[in-house]
Amino acid sequence: MANNVLAQGMVLDLVNQFSDTLAFYRELIQNAIDAGSNRIDVSLEYVLEPGGKGTAIMRVEDDGGGMDEDIIDNFLLVLFKSSKEDDLTKIGKFGVGFLSVFAPKPFLVRVYTSRNMESWRLDFPDYRSYNKYKMPNPRDGTLVEIHKKVTPQEYAELSEKSLSTVRYWCRHADTRIYFRDRSRGVPELQVNEPFRLPGGESLRYAEEGTEVVMAFSAPEAERGGDRVAYTGEDKPFYGFYNRGLTLKEGRKVFIPGVEFKIKSRYLEHTITRDNVMEDDNYRKAMEIIKRLASKELPAKLRAELEAVALRLSKAAAAGDEPGVKELEYEWERRKTFLRALSGSFLSRFKHDPEEWKILPTVTGVPVSIADLKAVPKKLFSAGVLCPALDRNKVLDGYLTAKKAGPVTGALGALGAHVVLESETCRFADFIGWTGEELVPAQVSDLVLSEPAGAEDPGLASFLKTLALLGETCGRDYACVYPARFSGGAPGRESQPFVFRRVPYGVGHWEGEGMALKRKARLNPVINSEHPFIKELAALHASRPGFSAFLLLKSMLLYYEEMNRPGGTGRNLTEKMELRLLKAALKLDAERGKNG
Repeated sequence: MANNVLAQGMVLDLVNQFSDTLAFYRELIQNAIDAGSNRIDVSLEYVLEPGGKGTAIMRVEDDGGGMDEDIIDNFLLVLFKSSKEDDLTKIGKFGVGFLSVFAPKPFLVRVYTSRNMESWRLDFPDYRSYNKYKMPNPRDGTLVEIHKKVTPQEYAELSEKSLSTVRYWCRHADTRIYFRDRSRGVPELQVNEPFRLPGGESLRYAEEGTEVVMAFSAPEAERGGDRVAYTGEDKPFYGFYNRGLTLKEGRKVFIPGVEFKIKSRYLEHTITRDNVMEDDNYRKAMEIIKRLASKELPAKLRAELEAVALRLSKAAAAGDEPGVKELEYEWERRKTFLRALSGSFLSRFKHDPEEWKILPTVTGVPVSIADLKAVPKKLFSAGVLCPALDRNKVLDGYLTAKKAGPVTGALGALGAHVVLESETCRFADFIGWTGEELVPAQVSDLVLSEPAGAEDPGLASFLKTLALLGETCGRDYACVYPARFSGGAPGRESQPFVFRRVPYGVGHWEGEGMALKRKARLNPVINSEHPFIKELAALHASRPGFSAFLLLKSMLLYYEEMNRPGGTGRNLTEKMELRLLKAALKLDAERGKNG
């Protein structure tokens, strides 16, 4: 008697181990798969009874091998004994899974099964007793029914939870599984889903008995509207499965920036059914994951990042801001693994990430770190930059911009591509991970100067007078160039003129530095759209000499102010001003005589 009480207590403990009262779906489907079923049907039915309650009947039916009396008596009804021991083609091996049918506290569990021309029915009022009946007619496979008293509302919740439970545990099963709620009129649906990761996989691998899918993990992110906000948390998804049945799923960092699913007949669940057993087979499975991450994923990473960077560059060049935001997420979700790869000297030596064209630009073409290193020489040879001014900027770094514009277009035409500057996705971090020390310089330091004013007769006449009087001030003022400016830092458009070594094209506002005035000619360039220039051009019609004098005098003072190393240029400017004033008065006097 004492032994019987002890045994019943042990059984009750085993029943209560199933914290999920619907875990029996997993156990029964697992048994059906082990029995060689080709199809498994899960269904629910509700029989309403007087008094507001009714009976929910949950059924799991298969077309597998079924059970004869020997299997029933010696395995199904014997704890810790299983006919599947030492068989790697079977999933359940502990002999306790059937007890899960008692976890929902049903008032009846009924089993129909046949094998070897024997047909049986078993009725379990509870876990402590059963009745066995021999049936006259054989059937295919096994049918298990769980009868439980519930209200209509409870039944509706039970139906929805049953479907989600079967999907969670069995969606990757190798055997076809169907679900149907007969009482709610829901059409039959197939539970099985392809063995894939939610965001798609980057790598698929298979060997005897094992299949793996891997991808790069996205940090926890909120994606809504035109904004992507990153929290920076790296929680890759993982999943372990045996013949498609879920052993364990969750979020954990096994390999930084990598998520995976592995399906293997060698993996087993723990006796509590809620985890994967970490035995030698588990360790072999993890060795496969690590090997693939080390040898196969880097090439996949490069190919995917280069493809994303190309699309991202084209979207940025076209001004497609929503497209840029969406593609930034695709770049960011691969960033964690990129950091792990770039941060290792051995990985850098092996994979050479400096040659990867994965940095998106606003000029339409993705670039590598090696490409960025070549940009300063290209610009300098085109006369755009000079070492004296950019010693701590572009020549030791690279150009960045938040969006495309005329300046970035001109730079791109020179082969000097501009890296996209993003608030949410810091592409430049990659440069630091490789150990390179390149300093970013914003394109706002540069301006595009284009010819302008040829269509304005008044401005054209004013320019001739400027050239005539400009000779009085020296060769730098003999030709004044009209231009239309694009780009530059805010407020720069208010400048009426600048001095530039090359009058037209992309470059700095201040002519690549006044310090080079003795080595190269600096050309005065006027902003043809500036109000001051327009007013002087209008004044030129009546006072040509005076209007030219005002502009040239302003240029002289500005030039002196910008390049006064020790304040020694004042006397020279005053002498130039005197000559300029005499020439201007003479010109206006002649204009008065001829007028």
